[in-house]
Amino acid sequence: MSLLDKLKSLFIIEETTGKEASDNADPPESPTKSARDSVGEGDVNPKFTEILLKALEQHNLDGYDYIEFINAVKALEKMNMDEATRFKSAFTFAQSIQVTPQHLIQSAEHYIQVLDAEKQKFLVALQNQRQAQLESRQAQLEATRQAIAEKQQQIEQLQKEIAALNDRAATLDKQLREAGEKIGRTRAGFFASLNYIAEKIRADIEKMKKYLD
Repeated sequence: MSLLDKLKSLFIIEETTGKEASDNADPPESPTKSARDSVGEGDVNPKFTEILLKALEQHNLDGYDYIEFINAVKALEKMNMDEATRFKSAFTFAQSIQVTPQHLIQSAEHYIQVLDAEKQKFLVALQNQRQAQLESRQAQLEATRQAIAEKQQQIEQLQKEIAALNDRAATLDKQLREAGEKIGRTRAGFFASLNYIAEKIRADIEKMKKYLD
């Protein structure tokens, strides 16, 4: 089994189906169960888990350390032992090759430091992504809102101009009607006067024909 496979067996619980699932209906409680539980504000992500386990693999310490020890503890889950007994039993072998509890703890802390380094790398990448995707879109959003506000002001200005033009059109329409009525009265007055004079002249013509023959 490769080191990465060992790490996966420690921190990832594989899906089981059928008879295998029923045979392991009540598996022993272990820290690996947290790999499928919600943590903090999000859920454990298989993709990120794989990346982090590969980082642990790349920074694996030489010799017998936390990973080998905790893997031995996990192997004892198949036996009818409580947690304390599993840890003590696994340490019996470690002790036989001159491994101390302090060495195991320090090696475990080394892997915590590896995870901390991965966290810093992730935060830098996340900040870059934020700048690329969030901040640029925020700037675009603000520019769009500003453009909307400017267009709204233009619309309001146009509405004022349209209202003024409507008032002007109404005034011109009134003036047009008044001018038309005035022209009509002028025409009527002119023709009335013309007809009056023309009729008077015609009447005089008839009188002259009658009286001057």
